[in-house]
Amino acid sequence: MQKNLLNLLLFFVLAGGLLAGWYYLDKQVPKPQKSPEDEQKVALSRTPKEAVGAIGGMAGLSAGPFKYAMPETHPPKPEKPVEKPKPVNKPKPPTSPEPHVLTALGGDDYFLKVLLNSKGAGVQQLILTQFDEADRVGRPALRPDGKPRHYHLIPGYHRPASLKVLEQPEYVELTPGPVDKETNKKLTEPAYTIYHYPSEDDPARQPKEAERMNDDYPSPELGTRTWKLVRNQTTDDGQTVSYETELGAPYYLRLRKTFSLKKQDYHLDFTFDMEPLKERTPGKGKFRYQIDGPRGLPIEGEWYTTTFRNVFVGREESKYPGKTFRDIEDSASINRMFGSAKFPKPAGKLTFAGVGSQYFAGVIALDTRTDVPANGYWEYCRATREVWKAKVDPLPQLDDVSVRAVTPVLDVDAPLSHHYVLYHGPIKVRQLGQLKHLNAAAAVDDDLVDWYADTLGLKTLTDYHSANALGRFSSSIYWSDLLIASTNIMHGVLGYLHRIVPVWGIDIMLLTVLVRLMLLIPSRKQQMVAAKMSAKIQALQPEIDKLKVKYGDDATTFNQEKTKLLLKNKAINPAAQMGGCLLVILQMPVFMGLYFCLQESVFFRLEPFLFGWIPNLAAPDMTICWSESIPVISDPEYRTGVLSFLYLGPFFNVLPILTVTLMAINQKLTMPPPTDDVQKQQYKIMQWMMVLMGLFFYKVAAGLCVYFLCSSLWSLMERKLLPKPKAKEPPPTVLPGPGANGSADPAPGGGGLMGRLRAKVEELQKQHEAQSARQIRNAPDDRKPKKKRK
Repeated sequence: MQKNLLNLLLFFVLAGGLLAGWYYLDKQVPKPQKSPEDEQKVALSRTPKEAVGAIGGMAGLSAGPFKYAMPETHPPKPEKPVEKPKPVNKPKPPTSPEPHVLTALGGDDYFLKVLLNSKGAGVQQLILTQFDEADRVGRPALRPDGKPRHYHLIPGYHRPASLKVLEQPEYVELTPGPVDKETNKKLTEPAYTIYHYPSEDDPARQPKEAERMNDDYPSPELGTRTWKLVRNQTTDDGQTVSYETELGAPYYLRLRKTFSLKKQDYHLDFTFDMEPLKERTPGKGKFRYQIDGPRGLPIEGEWYTTTFRNVFVGREESKYPGKTFRDIEDSASINRMFGSAKFPKPAGKLTFAGVGSQYFAGVIALDTRTDVPANGYWEYCRATREVWKAKVDPLPQLDDVSVRAVTPVLDVDAPLSHHYVLYHGPIKVRQLGQLKHLNAAAAVDDDLVDWYADTLGLKTLTDYHSANALGRFSSSIYWSDLLIASTNIMHGVLGYLHRIVPVWGIDIMLLTVLVRLMLLIPSRKQQMVAAKMSAKIQALQPEIDKLKVKYGDDATTFNQEKTKLLLKNKAINPAAQMGGCLLVILQMPVFMGLYFCLQESVFFRLEPFLFGWIPNLAAPDMTICWSESIPVISDPEYRTGVLSFLYLGPFFNVLPILTVTLMAINQKLTMPPPTDDVQKQQYKIMQWMMVLMGLFFYKVAAGLCVYFLCSSLWSLMERKLLPKPKAKEPPPTVLPGPGANGSADPAPGGGGLMGRLRAKVEELQKQHEAQSARQIRNAPDDRKPKKKRK
């Protein structure tokens, strides 16, 4: 068996080497680069639906059911004979279109700093002033003057993605006022813009097969036109900005978008007013609109993170009043499928839709402080891909995504208003309540935090079960609720510790010690049982060796006799093993809650530790930059493909290596010694698994590594302090094997559950042995010579 295992390992090594060599040579062969014209030809060669999505992306627009209309293309007209031009007066140069204007909302003394664009009357840029930004590598992003940049949740300009994470994108500084031509080329489409669907009596409406401007595809008019600024009012505690425009025949509507912001809020109050003009005819120009979500949320630490952009949709169902359900779609799936399926309105209403990264989110939600209809405002929501000028990023999870919310046909023969809340802040909304302990100037009102989390249902952005069958099963047995409660308790304890010791790295260590102290009794009992079993097995090793010699290659009989020997001398105890598993299950909610707490805490971002050795507790330690030129290991070309799991990034990390080493030592000391060749092979396989675990563990955040290191050191110390088990006298009794004179007496059952369980196991073994003996007696003996027939 050992020879077969070695041959199998050798085969995998050779196959992996051949695959790696072929992949490396394939990367070295230069390939022709496609020009933008080629990309357009590829887009036009797709199916009609894909082609419209790709061409829409060239204009910075989205694909899927929310594609925008593109200019029609016609075949070239035949050339006419060239006539001699007549002398005419020199025409006047055409007047350039009015530039778009950015208007400031909020400022450095607010929690949010916003720039509104007159183009579409949307949010061009939004900055969180109480949080700093990280770059693509995971280190602090700095301004030209060397100061930290505030977090640009909605950057407003395109940040080109690249496989080389050490190449940092250019930062564009946007300021209030008219936008020049060069800056305008770099801007993305504003967020929270409105698009209307052409009604049946609109001349711009097209048939369904055109896939442009009908019931499924909105008109881009309202999102691209310049809206008029009609109000810009500032008070002591906030600011309000309003834009207006008019939609002509056959709608005849005056539309108004109003944004309000208070200094101590993490949301914008957004109102969309629809007012009929005197020319409007009742029943004509039926109005239906779509509102889009945030765009361009940054991805921190592209080379190590496992959480990219996700789209969230919340809903309330009539049979569960007051309870918010949540659906999620990841960016990789959205970009591969050119958008997601519709999230339809349930028997209730859709309550919010937004985009989130690992630590922050931008969400549009129904304002519960107003008279919201029982069925809400929206008919359905859908996630969309937001490509930039037909340039798709090499990794689908890096492409930008957004979300669209669509209303049914509205009755606007009388004035109508829709009220929304545009939340922008930590995706773990409850952590806003802990800001007051870090900085009094950053304190958020507790009632406001409760309104975000409970009333709007934004706590479900993180406090929700996984979107798969296992997650739904865990939720049905309330396991998810237990983990959520444990995680929130850990957040609270961690925040309390930070008030005492204002260093997050030390707080992680203290929290780990507190958790291990709380679980000291069950953990100590579990380790004592394991130590006793290991000592008994070591004492019985000579007898096991005798059984191995006695039964030779008869592995089945050997295992049966070894089990009987171990049961006879209580070296293995099924009841104790079941109790050990129960102890592990009881400890799981605590340890998993601690793990999730350390993974989602927004306060670990950009937090240094150990005198600057660790620049960011939410990222790997990045001790040495070993460049991006090492084949497979750090070459950016290997971030995609079959060997992507071997890509470790441009940095050498020390903490993961120390963590996995301590785990391996702890595992070796905890496991009982092997008693046969099969267990030895299993142990070797587990050692190889630890190597693979080191590969997957290499890009884990430093904060989690600190936790694992402390937990492993605690386990080693705890095992070192355990009392050594004493050898029992008289020496162990060896059970005679089958075929010996006489039969061994069964082990005394003793009293209680353990004795009955041990007796039951031995009875089952005897039945199995008797059945095996009958099969041997009834089997034909090929060794006896057959009698010849006369």
